[in-house]
Amino acid sequence: MSETVVDLKQLREMLHHFDTLHIAFQDDEYPYIVPMNFGIGDDKDKIVLYIYTPREGKMTRLIKENPHVGIQAETLYEYFCKPDKTVSNSYSSIIGKGIIEPISHESYNEAMESILTHCGYETYPYNKDYIDTCYIYKITLNHVTGKNHFKGENVSN
Repeated sequence: MSETVVDLKQLREMLHHFDTLHIAFQDDEYPYIVPMNFGIGDDKDKIVLYIYTPREGKMTRLIKENPHVGIQAETLYEYFCKPDKTVSNSYSSIIGKGIIEPISHESYNEAMESILTHCGYETYPYNKDYIDTCYIYKITLNHVTGKNHFKGENVSN
């Protein structure tokens, strides 16, 4: 059975179960899509995500050119056969649109802690000198929806 999710609290909870965030940037004729690890901000009124990148590179250039991004993340739980001889799967997913922008250097520690916590390394003593050579960005989602699709008797999609 499928369920569309729009509640921010539930969407935020879903994000905690996703390993990878796919970010789509505008790049000439085709989007440029990058898989990233990420952190989840504490803002209760909107969804804020954190990533970090080297200071040089294609992604940094694209962010400067156009801060509008799309995001997508999912967890696939299982494949299963349906009675009509097709195959489906159980999953949770999120898609969204938002603005990506660099955060102030003073906010780096908080953002890195959210990234490390999400990745399961909340007590990891990361290299702060290395992080100082990176940009840390926040993505503020202005539109986000999720979907849960689970195996059931009345699965229609």
